Order: sequence, then C-alpha cells, then structure tokens
Amino acid sequence: MDLRQEKQALSHSGRVLYLDVLRCAAIFAVVVIHVSCDYDSHAGVSAYAGALFNSLSRWCVPVFVMISGALFLQPDKTVSIRQLFFKYILRLAAVYLVWVLLYSFALYPLYRAIWLFAKGQPVCYVSFTRPECYFHLWFLPMLMGVYITIPVCQAIIKHGVAGYFLLVWAFFNLVLFDGLYVPKFLHIPYVFAGLIRPEMMTGYCGYFLLGAYLSQREPTRREAIMAGSAAVIAMLITLAGKLVQGKVFHEYLSPNVMLMSAGVFVATQYFFSVRGTEHKVLERFTRAVRPDVFGIYLIHLFFIYLLNRGLLLPHNGWAWVAIPCVSLLVFMLSWLCAKVLRRIPYVGYFCG
Repeated sequence: MDLRQEKQALSHSGRVLYLDVLRCAAIFAVVVIHVSCDYDSHAGVSAYAGALFNSLSRWCVPVFVMISGALFLQPDKTVSIRQLFFKYILRLAAVYLVWVLLYSFALYPLYRAIWLFAKGQPVCYVSFTRPECYFHLWFLPMLMGVYITIPVCQAIIKHGVAGYFLLVWAFFNLVLFDGLYVPKFLHIPYVFAGLIRPEMMTGYCGYFLLGAYLSQREPTRREAIMAGSAAVIAMLITLAGKLVQGKVFHEYLSPNVMLMSAGVFVATQYFFSVRGTEHKVLERFTRAVRPDVFGIYLIHLFFIYLLNRGLLLPHNGWAWVAIPCVSLLVFMLSWLCAKVLRRIPYVGYFCG
C-alpha cells in the first residue's frame, strides 16, 4: 500500500499503521521517562541508567503532537470552530479537571495510605491539591492550546507555506535554544531578545504542522536512513547534554529533541508504510492498544507512585534492568486498568 492508498484508507477507517505504531511506542516511552526520572536525584550507576533511558525517550511527546497534526491537518479534513471547541477542546478540559481532582484528592492519598500501611506506620495522611501529584497532565492544556490554532494551521497547509513556517520555527528554536543562547554571544539587549523567544513562534504548534507536513509526503529509502541516523545522533547529543548540562537538552523544544522526533517519525513512516511489508502481528497489537493509549497516559503515574515507593525501583546497579522491567509492568497494569475503565458507562468518556 503506497502513501496515497494509505491516505484513502485513513479517510475511511481513521487508521494508518505507522501512526498506530508511533502512538503505541510513544505511550510506552512516556512511561519510561516517568519511571526513569526518579533516578535524577541519585548518584552513581542509578543516575546514569536514568539519564540513558530518559534521553532515549524524549521524542515521545513531540511525536504525539505530530500524530495529531497528521490526523487533523489532512487536506480533505475540515473541522468547524463549533466542532473544535465543543467536541475536542471541551472534552480535554473536562478530562483535565476530573483527573486533577482524582490525583489530588483520591489517587495520591490512596497511594500514600498503601505505602504507609506497607511500612507498618499509621495511616493518617491528608493530601491537598498538589501540582506535583499530576505533573504529567500538563500535556492536556498544551494540546488544547494547539487545537485552538487548527484553523490557522489549516490555512498554512492550504496556502502551501508549511515548509516556510517550519523553517522559521526551527530557526527560532535553534538560535534561541537555552543551551546555545546566541543572543548572549552577540550581546543582543535582553529587551530585544525577549521579543523573539522561541515559544512566541508557536512552540508545539510547530510539531503539529511538522506531523502534517511529513505525513503528506512519501520518504525515500535514503531519506529514511538519514532520518534514522539523525535520530540516533540526536539521542546521543541529548544524553551527553543531560550528563554535562542537566535538563536543558531534555526540553521538548530543544533542537536535538526536534531532530530526534522528526527522525523517529520519518523512519517509522518508511518502515511501516512505504516498504509495503506486512506486519500482521504488530497490526493486531496496535489495534488492541490504540483505544487505550489516552487512558494509559492518564492512569500510569498512579502505578509509578505505588511501585516507586514499594521497593520495586532499586537505586543501584540493578537500575539498568529495573527501569525497563518496571516500565513494562506499569504499562501493562495501566493498559488493563484503562481497558476496564473505558468500558464503564460515562466513565469511559474521561478515560479513552
């Protein structure tokens, strides 16, 4: 099936294999990041293990946004303002509010109670609203902001200036990246540098348009090899930057993460679409996981809380094995929970 046929299939079934593969791989990478980030505060082998797995997975959030762009910004797809706000943005806002309350007043206290009980201590813990309990939910307000710009992005695609916009977006993020802050070297006054911060050039909307732009063209074998090589190089830069300079190179709008995300997207697109190879087992797996990806994202942090405090995350040489194993365990538990919640009437609206 070539790219044109896949687009036709997408318009009828709403599914394209490489997008499903990216979606399932990205949600597992999100789990890996949140499992491994606990090791940042430790020293020695554990810190290196956490840095490695975290750095290799930074493409996940940008790729999620790119998948949304590939689906929403198809040339033959139209989304009205009313549909945009009442079908998509309103639902995201409702889901965000419900899960903030759950993590603040239900899930986090429950996790603390189980932990204290396991430690043989009296359970007398009261939790108030704490943003650190649901830090992963930042993705929902960000996505709402991106969705608001859909009519503008559609106009950019329609008028054929997406390539120009992406060049400007990439330039601003490269020049003003905190790790290579060029205005400091050029002695540009702060008042002027502040006027052209990278987030002013749409931030995550760039990923939204990048996903649409890449999905509408068929990569060649040479381009796929170059993209995969660029992704590997970017991962190594991300890891080195993390070890040398801290979290600056882990920012999702950093040039290295941009390069990594685009490389992963193009290489996956070629391997699972352009080559035309059948992947029946993988298709069945992604078809099973795809409806629960959103639910896995929402619930997985609760299981990480439980396992993180329950001796299943050793901070020693075993971290190299513990991080992928616990990530897989969290993924499976979250998938099972999300699948059950999605089937409950009314509850499923907020979970899938």
